[in-house]
Amino acid sequence: MYYQYGRYLLMGSSRKPGRLPANLQGIWNDLYDAPWNSDFHTNINLQMNYWPAETGNLSETSAVLSDFMSRLTVPGAIAAKEMYGAGGWTLHHLTDPYGRTGVADGAWGITPLDGPWMTFPVYEHFEFTNDTVFLRDVAYPMIKGSVQFVLDYLVKSPEGYLVTNPSHSPENSFFVPNTNRKERSQLCYAPTVDIHIINALFNNYINAANVLNLDQDMVKKVKEAQKLLPPLKVAPNGTLQEWIQDFEEVEPGHRHMSHLLGLYPLNLISQKDTTFFEDAKKTLERRLANGGGHTGWSRAWIINFYARLLEPEKANEHLYALLKNSTLNNLFDTHPPFQIDGNFGGAAGITEMLLQSQNGEIHLLPALPSSWPDGSIHGLRARGACTVNLDWKGGHLIKASIISDKGGSYTIRYKEKTKKVQLRPEEIIILNGKM
Repeated sequence: MYYQYGRYLLMGSSRKPGRLPANLQGIWNDLYDAPWNSDFHTNINLQMNYWPAETGNLSETSAVLSDFMSRLTVPGAIAAKEMYGAGGWTLHHLTDPYGRTGVADGAWGITPLDGPWMTFPVYEHFEFTNDTVFLRDVAYPMIKGSVQFVLDYLVKSPEGYLVTNPSHSPENSFFVPNTNRKERSQLCYAPTVDIHIINALFNNYINAANVLNLDQDMVKKVKEAQKLLPPLKVAPNGTLQEWIQDFEEVEPGHRHMSHLLGLYPLNLISQKDTTFFEDAKKTLERRLANGGGHTGWSRAWIINFYARLLEPEKANEHLYALLKNSTLNNLFDTHPPFQIDGNFGGAAGITEMLLQSQNGEIHLLPALPSSWPDGSIHGLRARGACTVNLDWKGGHLIKASIISDKGGSYTIRYKEKTKKVQLRPEEIIILNGKM
């Protein structure tokens, strides 16, 4: 019921292009003076609202967000030019129906890469539909403009990297070194979240340009810049550094975990192809050991993290913590107060426990907890424009059917087994637990 309720809330608050996307309360704000102005926060919240859109087979709802973002590129170009002397477009940590793209709330709002961050759900629509007309007409111009901004905004750091400056790691603070913990700051250059965002943006742009056979000179420029980005770093305690230096965080249990953006919703950290998988796990454990996950949206993000870490019991533990501690009697998520992103993040987390499709694989039942021994879910969507139906019993896959909209090559994983298949448009393949 909670899962379908999340889908219902997205249907209800993201109806058709030309209308506004789901904001912090969806469409269910009943107050004149609403929490956080009932606006659109773009340093995790608006993104989280659309996490279940593609995987939950509600692709039409994401068109509302894409339309909104396309309109924001116009004032976003003014923000890029007037604030940073840069081309392209960007926005900061919040926006509203009137097109605000500049900084709000002082240093808190100096997050100039929230524009690039907002391109990810738009690009995801292409990944889940293989709609090249949408890619050419909607996603590509938006992503290209975002890349143009980033290329202009990057500067050389003392270490010789190309970095963002100024910036900050969303909503967290650190103690300024050599001040005996008397001075705190949020401003920095090249926080880890920015490194994740730029790498993902560049990867998406290169892929989109190659699919459309466009702008190969710019692709070359992007590849050269990407080589000069700072690498991810591991702190002495085995966690991913949140900042380019090993600063001491003011709140080790902070609700925001943006330096794990590469784990989820991005696909830059995985068990398959990175050395940072275990470090990400330690980072999450440290946040939780210090009181993290105390807001609904933060707890919902943790479910998705543990699903990507392939830890079903931990994912399930935090799903039930979300239900117990951050869900009101009518199933609305509470920050507190009511804030709808946790509903959407929770629904997305349930999907991630049952189906994942990053890094070129469709992964069946990747984080199925022992307390869900028997079940089925039909109609999920995977990257590559596929519909996936799953049935399991006794904790084991019984039947999976995969239907390809437009055909293509797919690698399907269940536990340690993989199977490569070539499907024609509308062709269905049916597999059991032995693949």
